[in-house]
Amino acid sequence: MIEAIRQFGPWVAWSLVLVFSTRLDGLFCGLETGIYVMNKNRLDLHAAAGLPAAKFFRRMLASPDRLLATLLIGTNLTRYLATFAISAMFVLAGYEEQAEWLTLAIATPLLLVAADSVPKTVFQRLPIESIYRLSWLLRASGWLFRVTGLGPLVIAISRGLMNLAGPARRVKTALGHTGVAAMVTEGRASGVLTHFQWVMADRVMHISEVTVADAMVPMRHVVTVPYSAGRDELLEIIGRYSYSRLPAMDDGGRVVGILNIYDVLTDAAGRAGESEPPQAKMPPPLVIPAELTVTEALYRMRRA
Repeated sequence: MIEAIRQFGPWVAWSLVLVFSTRLDGLFCGLETGIYVMNKNRLDLHAAAGLPAAKFFRRMLASPDRLLATLLIGTNLTRYLATFAISAMFVLAGYEEQAEWLTLAIATPLLLVAADSVPKTVFQRLPIESIYRLSWLLRASGWLFRVTGLGPLVIAISRGLMNLAGPARRVKTALGHTGVAAMVTEGRASGVLTHFQWVMADRVMHISEVTVADAMVPMRHVVTVPYSAGRDELLEIIGRYSYSRLPAMDDGGRVVGILNIYDVLTDAAGRAGESEPPQAKMPPPLVIPAELTVTEALYRMRRA
C-alpha cells in the first residue's frame, strides 16, 4: 500500500498541479479579454452606484500598467508551472532524455486551446456581472506580486523600455458618432435615460439620415393665408392658430411669401388704414430640395 502511494503519489500531485495551473492560466487569459471588451459605461454606472467590484475594476483600468503587469505575470507563472508539471510527468514515466521535446509537443496545443483560445472566447461573451465575480483573483494576485516585488519590477522594466522608445504621441480625438450612440443605448438599458429622453436622443443621433421629404408637412395640412387678404381677414386667421409665420398663397396656389404675424399685430399704421398691406413686407419663400437632409436644410435656413 505504501509502495503504491509512493509510486502513484507524484503522478497525482503533478496532475493536480497541471489542472490547477491550466485552469488559473485560463482565468488570467479570459480576464484579459473580458476586461478589454467590458462595457465601460455600465462599469462607471455600477461604480457610481457603489458596487465594490466595479470600483475595483475602474481603479485597475485607471492604472493600466499595474493591470497589465498583474495579468502578464499571472499568465507566465501559471504556464511555466503547467509546462513544468508536464515535463515532470514525462520524467516519472522514464522519458527523461526526450522530456523537453515531448513537453513542447503536448504543452503547446494544450495551453493554446484549453488555457488561451477557449477562455478568451468564453469571457468575450460573459456578462459583466460574471467578470465582477473574479475580482478576487486580481486582488489576490496583485497583492502577491506587489509583496514579492514582481509587479513593481515588471512595471519598472516596461516603463524603462517605453522611455527608451521615446514619448508616445497622443492624439486627442472627439467622441465619435458610434461612441455617443453606445452611451445613449447604455443609458436607456441601465435606466439613466427615460423612454422619452432616449427617443429624443435617438432622433438627434439619426438626424443626418432624415431628408426634408421625410420631415416636411404635406401642403394640404399647412395653414396658409391668401396673398390678397386684408388686415381684418389676416387677424381672423391668426386668431385661430398659434403659428408665428404663415405662408401666403396667390390665386394659382403658389407660395409667394412668408407672413410674420407680428408684422400684422404691431402695425399701428395699418390699424389706422394708413400703411401698405403686411404682404408687401413679406420675404420671398426659401425653396429647398426635398431630397436634402434636414441638417443641411437647417443650415440653409439659418443663412437665409
